[in-house]
Amino acid sequence: MTLTYIHWNPDEKLIDFGFFAIRYYSICFMLAFVASYLVMRRQFDKYHFNMALLDKLSTYVFLGTIIGAKLGHCFFYYLEYFL
Repeated sequence: MTLTYIHWNPDEKLIDFGFFAIRYYSICFMLAFVASYLVMRRQFDKYHFNMALLDKLSTYVFLGTIIGAKLGHCFFYYLEYFL
């Protein structure tokens, strides 16, 4: 059996608490942030960089990713609304 399409449903919930739901893509974002932080922490230790810089970098990466993902979603899926 061959997969001929990918079904993307961002409203599909992994865990639903009623007032709050955890979705698959939020788990992927969280894992990516944690994994990248761990890799960069190892690199900062290896090259003796200041760990305060890593905290600032992580904050900027987190904010940039979330804001960029939201803007990309708006521009790619709801462009006619904004035009």
